[in-house]
Amino acid sequence: MCLVSLTQSNYTQAPPASPNVTVIFGAGGDLTRRKLIPALFHLCDAGLLSDNFAVLGLGRRDVDDDSFRDLMAEHIRDYVGTAFDQSVWERLVERLHYMKIDILDGADYERLRACLEELDARRGTEGNYLFYTAIPPSLFTRVDRLPGRGRPIAGDREQLAARRRREAFRAGSGIRGGLQLRRRCRTS
Repeated sequence: MCLVSLTQSNYTQAPPASPNVTVIFGAGGDLTRRKLIPALFHLCDAGLLSDNFAVLGLGRRDVDDDSFRDLMAEHIRDYVGTAFDQSVWERLVERLHYMKIDILDGADYERLRACLEELDARRGTEGNYLFYTAIPPSLFTRVDRLPGRGRPIAGDREQLAARRRREAFRAGSGIRGGLQLRRRCRTS
């Protein structure tokens, strides 16, 4: 498996990401507050997120969008430090959404599908989803396939590999200057 990491000295030369909904399984946890939301804040600040993006947090807590936003806002200044900019936070926070989900309940995946379709329509994300699993490894197999549908949430491995190659090619050929691709391959 090869991991591609980007290091960049000048973000102004990078194009913004494609429109998408970033779906975070386990969004009520510490990882989301300490790492994921601050990382999205920095991407938003650098202009690397499309105008058409949304974040959908999934978790066990029974909270609404506003409560989820408040939870993420509690410590954002602590995690981004002096880089905190209220206008950037306002742009990001209005795109944060939350849905209570039971990973083991197939009916909740149908609700998830409906929620994603609604976010697509509202935010113009073109059906693009990025899934992040901040959950225990024992639950990974539960979110790998939509119950009752028998297909992976994000497409099969060949489709994902082809999509990654296309995106890496586009990013590499369209950026000049400070972007460097570093490839680390791990053999198993």
